[in-house]
Amino acid sequence: MPDLFDLTLPRCPAPNTSLIFSDESSQNKRFFVLGALYLWLPSKDYESHIARLERKLTERKAEYGLGIVKWEEVPKPSRKLAGYKTLVRYLASLKERIKFKCMVVYTSSYLLDHPTLNDRDSLVGYMKYYTVFLTDGIMLTQRGYFYDITIDDYPFRPKTGHDSRALGEAVEGRYGGKSRKA
Repeated sequence: MPDLFDLTLPRCPAPNTSLIFSDESSQNKRFFVLGALYLWLPSKDYESHIARLERKLTERKAEYGLGIVKWEEVPKPSRKLAGYKTLVRYLASLKERIKFKCMVVYTSSYLLDHPTLNDRDSLVGYMKYYTVFLTDGIMLTQRGYFYDITIDDYPFRPKTGHDSRALGEAVEGRYGGKSRKA
């Protein structure tokens, strides 16, 4: 999973970095859901905090024999289900630091492939909703922070450049424009 922004670019000093782990589901279903776990940490050592978080999640997954956790595949009562519950309990224990936000799109009313708004292109709709969700839903509430956003890397159209990097550029553009207006 790549970072949505190029973190090697020079950045101005900021007291906090907002870390956003985001994913989507059900693009072709009645409800399209965008979700994110996000937390903010002191910029000077956020990478060590992330390493510790990832290590703890990896330990818990290993204890229950879990690989990639897919929430649409929550297992029936079993050792694997106990592992899923352990992960949820661990994340819930971070309540002072971690937040969850989602956006649900009713696709019967808000078509991803809307004929005029999105030129019948569901990727355009996907990127518009994702951009609004990340920018307006999370980033604008934390103006002045750096952002380290990670989403699944889906190369929708590698030949035309419509991939997670294009989404990052759209998010960065909307955030910059809205921040300047404020």
